[in-house]
Amino acid sequence: MSTDWGTALLAFLGGAVGAALSYLAVVRGDALRETAARREEWGRRFTAALDDLGDDSARRRLLGQTLLEELSGSPLATDEERRLAVEVLTQAAATTPDGHDLRALDDHQVQALTVVRADDVPRAGARPDAVGGTGLVVVSAEQVAAARAVLRLEPSVGSAVVRAVAAAE
Repeated sequence: MSTDWGTALLAFLGGAVGAALSYLAVVRGDALRETAARREEWGRRFTAALDDLGDDSARRRLLGQTLLEELSGSPLATDEERRLAVEVLTQAAATTPDGHDLRALDDHQVQALTVVRADDVPRAGARPDAVGGTGLVVVSAEQVAAARAVLRLEPSVGSAVVRAVAAAE
């Protein structure tokens, strides 16, 4: 009689353990599927933000920069994606509206510059095209936003150019 009771108990315990393991596998599978879906949606948004950076509309480019910064701070972003975002934003910060790349300047040249936003040029007493040789660099609001985004994402990465553009008032 005790053998029948022991067999029944072992069968019950085996069924309970099997059910518990099945439940844990289902929960783990659901969590993995949810993470994969979130990562896929994150990737779509990241791609859209990168696409927006090449748009003709300044407003759209600024929105793309903002979205890129936010997405790069997400736990879903890999180190490589963060590095890519910082590089893209650094390029946006360093390229003036007339196409000059300020990264070609060394740190001493950058420190000698006066960086002003395009909408502040009249207050600075200069023409918008008076950049060559004057020590005055005119930057756009987009450049300032991109430079500040770089410094928020990677404070240690910001070059002298990024810091100068971010400081433009």
